[in-house]
Amino acid sequence: MNMRDNKGISLIALIIVIVIVLILIVIGVQITRNMIDQSRTEEIKTNMLAIRLRAGISVERYESGLGYRYGTTSEDAYSQGIEIPSAIRERLVGIPSEYGYIFNYRIVLENDLRRMGLGHIIIDVPNNEFFVIDYNVYGIEIFYYVDGEIFVLTELVEEIESEPENEDDYNVEQTEYYAE
Repeated sequence: MNMRDNKGISLIALIIVIVIVLILIVIGVQITRNMIDQSRTEEIKTNMLAIRLRAGISVERYESGLGYRYGTTSEDAYSQGIEIPSAIRERLVGIPSEYGYIFNYRIVLENDLRRMGLGHIIIDVPNNEFFVIDYNVYGIEIFYYVDGEIFVLTELVEEIESEPENEDDYNVEQTEYYAE
């Protein structure tokens, strides 16, 4: 047996092993990226559903005269340097009136999340990260804006289950917010 032939086979085997390892690394990285993206989307969807639930409770209380709607008005948010992107404004549903359409939406900031009992949801307001609640004639729509990207709850959730008949069915613990 010639030594030269063995070296050639060993070199070819080494190259094949390196190529296979590289392919496995690329596939592993892609799978990991997909899992991270999916996890991020699920977290966003969960946060949006929690906000929608709390907003629904606040509407019931507001309509019965026992509470207020959650969120910061657009004027107050604008005074804090937050402006609703046109891509979200175009999707807001106006309520028809004799004067035209009335838009009833609120921006959800950190202090609003704490009032809602959702202080565990962390947002980076200085970097234009916030939620928008659109109280419209069709129900409540939730938008999430981050890094120029817009997430819409009805697009993330294909079918939202019907809401419970009364507030007790929500089984949500109320949290009071006190300024420190």
